[in-house]
Amino acid sequence: FWDKGPLKLDEWQENVIRMVKNKESIIVRAPTSSGKTFIAMSTGILHNKILYVCPAKPVAYQVGSHFIKMGYKVHFLIDGIAHNSYNEKTNIFIGIPETIEKYLYKIGTHFNYAVFDEIHNLNNKYENIIRLLDCNFLALSATIENKEYLKSKLNEYYPNNNIKYIEYNTRFINHQRWIF
Repeated sequence: FWDKGPLKLDEWQENVIRMVKNKESIIVRAPTSSGKTFIAMSTGILHNKILYVCPAKPVAYQVGSHFIKMGYKVHFLIDGIAHNSYNEKTNIFIGIPETIEKYLYKIGTHFNYAVFDEIHNLNNKYENIIRLLDCNFLALSATIENKEYLKSKLNEYYPNNNIKYIEYNTRFINHQRWIF
């Protein structure tokens, strides 16, 4: 495209990635198309074993395929394939809450880091998984309505964590190229 410039992370993304590298717990609120997925992908690059909780199967497949393309060993926790085998080289466990909850006893609860995509969907399935984990996390959403409630709820499950909250309000998509 005529307007395609160099690809570079925004400063807020770089800051969040530094926090992920330092194993801090972070809630990120940023609009759709702002680059949250790029941040979430850093968890698999920076940590040995991650759990990635997605709101729906298509999202899990999409994110998992990115990790696979980068050469990571992925185990999908999605109905119909969650029972497939994995080994010690598997470092990314990705799926939907319902299936993760069913298979958590098999894969264990010891992860280096977790990603909770669309955390505004906090419900019993998400909460059950969160309660069982003993790692720091990156929680993502485009639509957090009550950040104080969400932060206090997560602090209940992780009382020793200093949970950071990052908000970004700009999209990177340039709609200009579609105007004639």
